[in-house]
Amino acid sequence: MKISWTTPFANYDAVKSFIVFIKDASNIFVEVKSYCDGALEPNFTNQYCLIPMYKFWLAPLSLTQDTIIQAKVTAVNNRGISEVSNQSTSIVVKVETIPFKMTTLENGIYTTHQQIYLTWIA
Repeated sequence: MKISWTTPFANYDAVKSFIVFIKDASNIFVEVKSYCDGALEPNFTNQYCLIPMYKFWLAPLSLTQDTIIQAKVTAVNNRGISEVSNQSTSIVVKVETIPFKMTTLENGIYTTHQQIYLTWIA
């Protein structure tokens, strides 16, 4: 899942970092730096974070299937912290189903010295 943002007007001072907030199961926007730290590279320069879908199921977000994923962002510079952006609403992105754990992998019939071909029963 990609959360992206643009740089707001910085009041004539360079933006030093971004703070990204994601709406949790309690409808509270929380910062989860371990999922999306807008101060770290490459997130800061690229102005986006990539978060695996399964992370939205876990604490502290604890979202369930079909929950709409929403985010907000603020910019930080030497003058302070910007106002919080509007929450994302234009395109609806929902938490998707997490695939079940695979059964034991086995060498497939096409395994050779040059390739490994794995199969499993879903």
